[in-house]
Formats: sequence, C-alpha cells, structure tokens
Amino acid sequence: MYPSYFIEQSLFSNFTFIAGLDEVGRGCLFGPVYAAIIVLTKESPYIHGVRDSKLVSEKKRATLAIQIEKTYIHGIGSASHLEVDHAGNSVGNASCILVSSCYSRDLVN
Repeated sequence: MYPSYFIEQSLFSNFTFIAGLDEVGRGCLFGPVYAAIIVLTKESPYIHGVRDSKLVSEKKRATLAIQIEKTYIHGIGSASHLEVDHAGNSVGNASCILVSSCYSRDLVN
C-alpha cells in the first residue's frame, strides 16, 4: 500500500503528528547514507505530485522540493561510512542514526 493524503488524514484521529522518512545510499560500501523526514499535522496542506522521487521528473522534483521546504516541518540527516560501520554495517541500523540526526537537527525544539 502506498501512502496517500487520505490515509494520512485518517490517522489523525489517533495521532497528532505523522512522519515520513526516506533514505538514499548504501553506507560504507558506496559512501554516506542520507535521509529526509517530513512531519505532517492535521492542518498540513496537500501538495499535488508528491510521490516516489524515482517516478517524478528532475524538474518536478526540484519544484516539489521548494514547496516541501516552505510548507512542512522537515529535516535532513546523514550517516558517514564510519557511522554505518559502527552501527553494524547495516543500512537498517544506519536508519536509526539518520532518524535521530534528522530529528535532532531540524525538527523540534
């Protein structure tokens, strides 16, 4: 099941915030791993065209990135190859580092 605005809106009967996370990279084998996190509230507006970045043209991604940065609570984090090694050489373990990095740097005071 793909996330959708309607599914996310239905979750607000039980949650105040909903976060979405996406990561890119393979850690120590090919360099750092990066992730972005977006936090939605019930009042967050819908931005048409937000989908898997691989399914959106480069031009549309650039336009959406600007809209997302202006509209949503968001953060970007990274884990170096050394951090991935230390986490057990697993992209899954590195994801924990990334979520913490995204959250602590940019999201909530």
